[in-house]
Amino acid sequence: MFSSKDFEKCWFLYQSEGLPYNLSIEEFCLKQGVPVNEFNKWYRDTHKRIHPIQIDGAPASETKGETPEEQTPSQASVRIAVTICMSNGVFIKRKNLSYESLRKFVEKLEGLC
Repeated sequence: MFSSKDFEKCWFLYQSEGLPYNLSIEEFCLKQGVPVNEFNKWYRDTHKRIHPIQIDGAPASETKGETPEEQTPSQASVRIAVTICMSNGVFIKRKNLSYESLRKFVEKLEGLC
């Protein structure tokens, strides 16, 4: 049975010895005698990533406090759909969001990280 420290050492060795020689992580684990499936599970559980995104068509300035009547027609007509699928099986899907509701949704997600 391998501990988290063992997998951490294996990851460090892979980055310093395997990656420069273009070895896949599977090949490296086999050479080191580390079970690939256990290593992959450990990696997914401990190396969570936040992926940067770019939103096209966002308003140039924040429109706090504006009612829908005060928004320009282009702001009122843009609707956004977001789908997030995480490696741990969590699936989040939101449709028909305005820019402001998307901003609030992302702020709530940041609180979970």
